[in-house]
Amino acid sequence: MAIDLYGRLYSTGPSGLSIFDSEGTHVRDISFPQRISNLKWGGENHNELLITSVERAYRLEFNVMGSKPR
Repeated sequence: MAIDLYGRLYSTGPSGLSIFDSEGTHVRDISFPQRISNLKWGGENHNELLITSVERAYRLEFNVMGSKPR
């Protein structure tokens, strides 16, 4: 799981990448050709979600920065 600066939660699951707002309401799903297993914020501006599956790695750029690890 990963959280952005606005408190939205990004999680892997059976539907692919699921995004929930800071209140826990489901916002949307992003599907992938195979099940994804892990994700982490990265990139130079910390606005890219790095996602892994069994055979591939994906990088999705967002218009929001991920929260920085504490």
